[in-house]
Amino acid sequence: GLKVQTGGGVRSRDDVARILDAGATRVVVGSVSVRAPETVIGWLAEFGPERLTIALDARQADDGRWLLPVHGWTETAEDTLDVLATRYAQAGMAHLLCTDIARDGMLSGPNIGLYQHLATLLPGVA
Repeated sequence: GLKVQTGGGVRSRDDVARILDAGATRVVVGSVSVRAPETVIGWLAEFGPERLTIALDARQADDGRWLLPVHGWTETAEDTLDVLATRYAQAGMAHLLCTDIARDGMLSGPNIGLYQHLATLLPGVA
């Protein structure tokens, strides 16, 4: 009866399939979600939105936009969090894992403002 969600190093369709075949309930898809959204949107259609969690690490810019750092947080993706998360929601995303990397590991608690913003932006996404 244990339900497992797992991820890390998921780069291909075969990675997703292997994890699900091993018994995981859901696969967390991180970096590839930012780098190759069309690929991950295809996985949402193939495996179903209940089987994937889209993970988007974000950092707020001085102008208030939420940017998506990639490649060990050393580069910034072209799309913002709002643009990419909305795109995934329109494609059927059911689960989003979003981390404010400026606060992660800093013992300052969650960024409630970010999560309120996402709840407003993406109604129905857990």
